[in-house]
Amino acid sequence: MGQRKRREVGFRMGIATTFVLLFAPSIAFITWFVYAQNSRLVRDIADSIIAESSDAIITESGSLFDPVGATVDALGGVGDIDPQALHSPDLIKSMLRTIQDTRQFYSLFIGFVADGSFSEVIRIPKGLQKFGPNQTPVPPKAGFVLRTVRRPPGEPTVEQYVYVNDSGEKVLTETLPTSSFELTAQTFFKTAAAGPGKRRITDLVAYDTSEKVGVTVARTFSHDGQIAGVVGGNISLDKFSYFLRHNVPGKHGVALILDAAGKLVAHPDPAQVARRQGMSLTIMSAAELNSPAVRGALPGHRFGSERRLYKAADGNEYVASFKPFTDTFGKRWEILIVVPTNDFLAGLKKTTEDVLLLGAVCLIASALLQRRAANGFFVKLEEQQPCRT
Repeated sequence: MGQRKRREVGFRMGIATTFVLLFAPSIAFITWFVYAQNSRLVRDIADSIIAESSDAIITESGSLFDPVGATVDALGGVGDIDPQALHSPDLIKSMLRTIQDTRQFYSLFIGFVADGSFSEVIRIPKGLQKFGPNQTPVPPKAGFVLRTVRRPPGEPTVEQYVYVNDSGEKVLTETLPTSSFELTAQTFFKTAAAGPGKRRITDLVAYDTSEKVGVTVARTFSHDGQIAGVVGGNISLDKFSYFLRHNVPGKHGVALILDAAGKLVAHPDPAQVARRQGMSLTIMSAAELNSPAVRGALPGHRFGSERRLYKAADGNEYVASFKPFTDTFGKRWEILIVVPTNDFLAGLKKTTEDVLLLGAVCLIASALLQRRAANGFFVKLEEQQPCRT
């Protein structure tokens, strides 16, 4: 009797074990297959989302440059017709109103080749404590600076900074005892003069006076076939930071704008773009950022569209997308978006784990039911057999 009982127990366990061994691999394979298919689908959707984010940043970047470019073209057109019209003493007041009404401007300027004169209206960034070549404390009510450079015949060059409030009322005047400003030696003049009469954008410039990084949109104007002067608008690129913060996909993604040399044009945190080293402000490169995710995307990349999937030094997997600005923009800039793959796959992984757990529970429950059914089978078998005495 005891031997028979042991055989019955072994048979029951064999049924349960066979059931588990038969169905467990099937459940695991089906779960893996579904996860792999859905994972590819999620990655395709992620690529689409990243591409849309890149397009949105490019579009919004254009909206930052367009008003500045339109103003520069308009003033340059006036200069082409009548350069003396840009010499009007009242023009700087009009420039101030333009700066006030167009938030994209950091500054707006006009310069003349013949006498080297230069007029510029500069917006004082909020929170800036000191401004100008002498690091002058910013008066509490000052919102703008009217900078002028004049070269009276036979006299030293005079450079003056007039701080004004939002109403244009004078708050403080500072005159430099000497000035080394040379219009034709400025980078923006050289850039514009390389394409006379056409709007040009300079390379990145660090504004030591305001701790900002920006570019200049400049255009020359001519008289009698010769370059007579230049008009331009400076754009502080920290305004890009808002676009980058609000157009990046994923919870932990980051979007950057880089130039062709890998220098930072814009970062979600404006303070990361440039750092003061000694007496000068230095524009940082993406490779210098304290971000394993960003640094991991850079090796071997050449300017142009590219998508990468890689594991960074922090052990996490990331997807990186590089997309250049359009040729019509005028600068070799590109957008880099880096997102942890887990931002897209975390939900799918959690669902897969839940499915596996549920499958395991169902498998165990089914095995127990199979064992119970086997028990019932043997009980009925014993009831049908005659008793042996």
